[in-house]
Amino acid sequence: NVRTEKGPIKIYGRVRLAKVGEAHGEEPIWSDWLCYGNWGNDILRGSLKTEKEGIGVKLSVDTIEVEKEGWVGDRFQFQLQSEGWLLPSDISHVAVTLYPEEKQHLQWGEEERGGLLHHVLDVPRYSQMRRDPNTAGVMCSATCVSMVLNYYGFAVLPEEAAWGLKDFDYGPENSGFGNWSFNAAYLGSQGFEASVKSMTLKELKEEIQAGRPTPVSVAYSNKPEDGLPYVA
Repeated sequence: NVRTEKGPIKIYGRVRLAKVGEAHGEEPIWSDWLCYGNWGNDILRGSLKTEKEGIGVKLSVDTIEVEKEGWVGDRFQFQLQSEGWLLPSDISHVAVTLYPEEKQHLQWGEEERGGLLHHVLDVPRYSQMRRDPNTAGVMCSATCVSMVLNYYGFAVLPEEAAWGLKDFDYGPENSGFGNWSFNAAYLGSQGFEASVKSMTLKELKEEIQAGRPTPVSVAYSNKPEDGLPYVA
């Protein structure tokens, strides 16, 4: 989260790759630094197009993935760069989410699912599909952010939230709102400490129990063979 207008900030990340299997003793290799994109309150901010790096790491919008078979990431580093002048006090919060494949939902037990929760938060409701039909289909994250802000007393319409988090390089028409890192950065510019996190159901329930509404991005499939939660 950045509460400043002192020039755009570039966020970079890199992964240390380690060989698994018979060649486990092979020396780990650091990937190149890959740029997530540019953030700022007064610029045409945007994520960068997908980049690929030779030793098997791919950056897709805001996610770095290890692609090369037989290699895993065992370390991660990030750095911030500013084209203007930036002080440590200008940075309020930096967060990185790691998603180990062995912790996928299909292997969740009672510890990851948590117990029953009977707690409803009075979050104002908006429907993205009742917005301008030209943008309604891509307003999901902006609508969620608007609902959260209104819960905390801000009078913000989904369209206003969309402009605040708009990613000028996201999507086929370079006009997207779905980059969750940009959603978190926009909330940070409104005074909140926000981050993107891969959660278990138990952790999500704990957020709700604590009175914090939490937008979620859910993956599911209508095909049982896809390996995702199946919805008939």
